[in-house]
Parts: sequence; C-alpha cells; structure tokens
Amino acid sequence: MAPKAKSGDISRNSDKEMSAPENSPFRRMLNDMSAVAQAEAESATFMGDALAAIYGAESEDDIWDSDMSGPLNAQHLGGCELTLYELRVFFSRGRDGDEITTPWVSADGKKMYILVTAARISDAGRKKFIKLPDVGEQFQFNTSAQFLTAKLFTFWTRGYFGSGKTMNAAIQSTDLGDGKAVLKLVRVPERVVQAKAEPYDDHYEEDASVVNEGVPAGEPPF
Repeated sequence: MAPKAKSGDISRNSDKEMSAPENSPFRRMLNDMSAVAQAEAESATFMGDALAAIYGAESEDDIWDSDMSGPLNAQHLGGCELTLYELRVFFSRGRDGDEITTPWVSADGKKMYILVTAARISDAGRKKFIKLPDVGEQFQFNTSAQFLTAKLFTFWTRGYFGSGKTMNAAIQSTDLGDGKAVLKLVRVPERVVQAKAEPYDDHYEEDASVVNEGVPAGEPPF
C-alpha cells in the first residue's frame, strides 16, 4: 500500500502570495481556513522513513517498488480521477530552505495548506516514475495550489464531500515548464458507452409486441 502523504509535503507551484481587502470574499475564505486549521503534526516525514520502507519490504516486488511511492502532493496526481472523502486544513511550520509561495496566509502570517483524503477511481493519470495508490485504495495528498485549493475548500465547506459524503473530481495539470504547473479541479469526463447495435433489418413484420400506443398494427412505430 502506498504510504499516506505527510502533512509537511506541500506542493510547489507557480502561485504567488496575495493580499486582499479585509471584507473581500478571498479574505473571508482565508479567515474561514484559519478558523479550522490545525497545527502541523510533529511527525513530519524524513529520509529515515523512506529508507526504512526499503529495508522493511517483505517481498522482492516490495523492495523494487519501495522507493517508487511516497508522500503525495497534488502535482503527482495530474490527470487522476478521484473520489474525495475528507479535507483538513493545516498551518505549515516551515522548514529551512523552503521557497514555497502561497496565497493561503492567515491574518497573523501563518501559511496554510490542505490535506485531502481521496481514492483513485480509474487508471487515468498513471505516472512512469512514481507508483500511485491502486484504484480504490484510500490515500492522502496535500496541496496549496491556488485554484485547486480554492475549489476543494469551497466544495468541502458547502458539504459536497466530507462527514460521510463523497464526490468525484479530476485534477487537471497544465505544465508551465521549469517544474511548475497550474493545477485545477475539473469534472470527471463522462464516459460514452456505446451499445452494440443490432444488424439492420429492413423487413418489418406485423407483430403486436412492437405496436406502440396510437400506432396501427402493421406500421412501424417511428
């Protein structure tokens, strides 16, 4: 099973820190986020965790796969189709060398990000160099990406998912180059299921079973 994302692994993205008027909708969103935000867990991931996963692998396949998966952020999930279960907001403790820029900053200057519980519902978005959780397996990912975070938090606060409710969505990733991308939450594409057509029969037989209401027997019902 792919390990759950640790709360410290925040998505790096192209979003910029922003300021907003006190009574603007964006400022109200920041205030709402900070009102439910939690202090980040002290058990943040470190290199020893990753190495322990290799040594603790139980089979040959597990050894090969042990460094192919890890804490997930939303950038790893570009193109994935997900069921969303729950969301939590965290204050970031920050780390030496962090160059994270984010619009999600509380009134007292604390940076915030969200941690989402989800599951993949299809093989869409498979990656070559990272092992994603299996379809149907619950996992967690974090993000502070501007558009993605805004939509996820809005859907969550309005009750579309969380507290036992779920919703489906996909993560769209637009590559900007230099390791940066714009991430957006979009609808899961509808699948068009094409039924196998019966061979065309140009001989219409008189049959009461195909007579529609108001259509005389012997005449096609169309």
